[in-house]
Amino acid sequence: MSASLEETAAQKIVLLAVPVSALRDVLRMIRPLVKPPSTVIDVCAVKAGPVQWMASLLPKGVTAIGCHPFFGPDSYGGSLKGHRVVLCPVRGSRDVQRKMKSLLRRAGLQVDIMTPDAHDRRMAETVFLTQLVGRSVASAHLGEDEGWTVHSRRLRSIVAVARNDSDQLFVDMWKYNPHAREVARRFGKGWQDIRRLLDGSTAKRAGRQS
Repeated sequence: MSASLEETAAQKIVLLAVPVSALRDVLRMIRPLVKPPSTVIDVCAVKAGPVQWMASLLPKGVTAIGCHPFFGPDSYGGSLKGHRVVLCPVRGSRDVQRKMKSLLRRAGLQVDIMTPDAHDRRMAETVFLTQLVGRSVASAHLGEDEGWTVHSRRLRSIVAVARNDSDQLFVDMWKYNPHAREVARRFGKGWQDIRRLLDGSTAKRAGRQS
């Protein structure tokens, strides 16, 4: 079933499931179409920008809520129970926000209320980091065997998840999450520290042999 943009934006609840790089344009398109007291919810993987854009672009009287499920098709497993979802209220009806929180909890989800910055920091240190590790290993063409140990199988699953997710999601997290670059910097520094440890061990061994 499909509907026009006008029909979709006229609903009482409008869920925006678009890439963060496209959200501002979508908000500008629906701005003349959404009417109070409707509720607009985004599910982008970054929250600081989207929350600011919804606050500035949506008409007054429209409730706006930032939302991000910390799970996807690969980790869903057929049940919502035990999975985590973050809400970042932007403005509007607290009654709507309470009802949404209650509905999600009844579905078995763990609901966390966070500021956009706290969400983005957590996102960078979890989902972005997982993608960074998985894509780095995949780019090196490693972790592709059947996995002889429990931990190697876990690494292989991280690689598989990174390959299944879109490049756009990864790039958008890098571009729009202000904490992603710090995570990448620390990841690179960690490898440099390990390399110095290994190089130092090799130098000591060579010294003993001479």
